[in-house]
Amino acid sequence: MKTKYSKIILGFGMLLLSGFLKAQFITHGPVMGGVTDSSLRIFLRCASVQNFTIDLDTDSLFSNPIAYQNTTDPTKDFSAITECTGLQADTKYYYRVRFGASTDLKKGYFKTFPLEGSPSHFTFVTGSCQETPNMKVYDVMPTYDPLFMLHVGDYTYPSYQLPSGYPEDWNMIPLAYRKRYEENVMEEKLLPYVPLVYMPDDDDNFGPTRTLFVSTSFTGSFPNIVNQINTSPIQPIEKTNCLRGYRYFFPGYATVDTTEGHYHSFKAGNVEFFVTDVRSMVDPWSEAYVYDSVLNEWSYDPLPSHSILGDNQMNWLLNGLASSTATWKFIVTGVPFNPKIYDIIQSALLAQDYVFTIAGQSGTGMRLSTSFAGYWGGYPDDVNQVIQHVASNNINGVMVISGDTHNNVMDDGTNSYFPELNASGLSVTSTELAYQMSLYGPLIGQPPVEDSLWNGGGNGIFNTNFKNGFGKVEVFGNDSVSFCVIDEDDVALNCMTIYADGSVLNMAGNKYKGYLDEGWSFYPNPAKDKITLQGSCLNESCTLFIYDVTGKISQQQKLSTGQLIHYEISLPANMANGIYFLDIQDKTGKSQGIKKLVVERD
Repeated sequence: MKTKYSKIILGFGMLLLSGFLKAQFITHGPVMGGVTDSSLRIFLRCASVQNFTIDLDTDSLFSNPIAYQNTTDPTKDFSAITECTGLQADTKYYYRVRFGASTDLKKGYFKTFPLEGSPSHFTFVTGSCQETPNMKVYDVMPTYDPLFMLHVGDYTYPSYQLPSGYPEDWNMIPLAYRKRYEENVMEEKLLPYVPLVYMPDDDDNFGPTRTLFVSTSFTGSFPNIVNQINTSPIQPIEKTNCLRGYRYFFPGYATVDTTEGHYHSFKAGNVEFFVTDVRSMVDPWSEAYVYDSVLNEWSYDPLPSHSILGDNQMNWLLNGLASSTATWKFIVTGVPFNPKIYDIIQSALLAQDYVFTIAGQSGTGMRLSTSFAGYWGGYPDDVNQVIQHVASNNINGVMVISGDTHNNVMDDGTNSYFPELNASGLSVTSTELAYQMSLYGPLIGQPPVEDSLWNGGGNGIFNTNFKNGFGKVEVFGNDSVSFCVIDEDDVALNCMTIYADGSVLNMAGNKYKGYLDEGWSFYPNPAKDKITLQGSCLNESCTLFIYDVTGKISQQQKLSTGQLIHYEISLPANMANGIYFLDIQDKTGKSQGIKKLVVERD
């Protein structure tokens, strides 16, 4: 009996000891960032000053950990950023945090980057703009095993979600970062396992330009509307606080100039990323608008000096692109690069006397024009400088990742010059911008968005999918890079592949680059279970391919030669509702035309 009670007491004691050894000291984080092929930075916050040790090990049981010691800093909201160096490239590490004899409940893992310069295969995810409780995208992102997440801004909206003292009151800055690291689902599903790369934008920073907040208003009604541009100053302390807060509370890469902006670069394998800051040095877009009081008319006429980057950052970007030895070079920007946006800025002014609503926002054509004027297209001399520099120096493999639009869309370079993935609807109230721009395009003389702006698909392009989403980018060594727009339910809206020779496989764009030969037709469209194909092969043999939006072959079938044919083709039972592309190829593999097929099943 004595032995029995001894065992019970011993077991109870072990249970108490286990509870003591597993505790929670960390209130925010750990948040990982600044990853290289041999190092990592980790942020964490506690409720008081605490000494701690971070253990890293390739073994989840921590049989031989590397230990890094640090102490939370009361002058930095009881937080600390720990530099973890001496790591192996392309290696998975587990981490835990010890406070004396206790190990914190929060733990996770990460993978170091491939050896710098080596051709590598990896995936990363990207997006911006999260302000609503819907965080379903963070359930989906980890399923792709991303090496990191590239967050291009509006990581929460402290501009209105915190008291009005933000960011002039320094005490609001750490609160803003606490809120970021408390985001539902992201805190549990992503942050413990996926390092972040982060560039603040306007709403999670000090504002939209280096000196001014700018907005528009109007009085009167058609045809006597009077538009006004309103400005208010951004105080220098607001910018100073935000720059300091980024260094204190985010474990990012070293910025080029700590007093000027957040811009920086980093490398992963054979890829180099130039993360630009399009808020800290940008000239207010209001400076480019000219008012004619006689005609009561605004025009857009930017001077050559009107810049989105400023001289120092522009020189850094151009020199970096020219000297980079990476196969792939990403320009990362908080707003779209696409030069065709300039056309919208100008054409919207044709409707400056009209009032209409786009993406839930009501205003005149003047408001529509100014809402795009802060993008690269509103700074045409900066755009031309980058394009001409890349062309004249024969710089290959340049692509763009961008945000801000509350839309998830792509272009293969037809409109954007460089292939561009605009991923900007992580958690927003509406992703209908491209769709509604197509509806209102005729009013301002704009062609459909898929022809004139984003031909690679996405929210509202070739579909009415307005769900939140993100961008998935997959690097295939020196061969190619894949862009995909994925919605919150893990449905690919479209994918395109950029090859090393500069060619792009864009199934969505092919709808407008190709067409079925006049001898070919099929019906019905939309289809449910089958389609009927009519026509004649133009040479010895033809093959029918049906692709999904990712470029994967869903069906392949040989067709008869020479004679008039009438094929009834059953669609695979597992073919889901969505957009597909019908491609007829001759015996050499040359396409005789591509046409969109919509599958709609009960």
